[in-house]
Amino acid sequence: MNKPLLITGSDKKYFDYLEANPSAFLANIQSNRSPSYFVLHRTTCRTINGSTHKDKPGAFTERSYIKLVSHDLNKLEAWGLKEGFIKDRFKYCKTCKVGL
Repeated sequence: MNKPLLITGSDKKYFDYLEANPSAFLANIQSNRSPSYFVLHRTTCRTINGSTHKDKPGAFTERSYIKLVSHDLNKLEAWGLKEGFIKDRFKYCKTCKVGL
């Protein structure tokens, strides 16, 4: 994948991507694209892959959040900067130890 893929409006598409790309990364973004919320994870992270959630259908990409996915963490960060997200506000998930 050359550029990051934005997944919005389809939890099925999101979960299909996670299953097919266990070594990729993602940015969890609020659907209103708040410039201060850009949280990076590995696609295997239990906090964003549904394994520990009892959320209603649509909770991952169909309401308050959207996902940006890529096999290259640097490309996610570059996309975030280009789109106006605040670098000092980028968060790197401590659960999946992304960025370490």
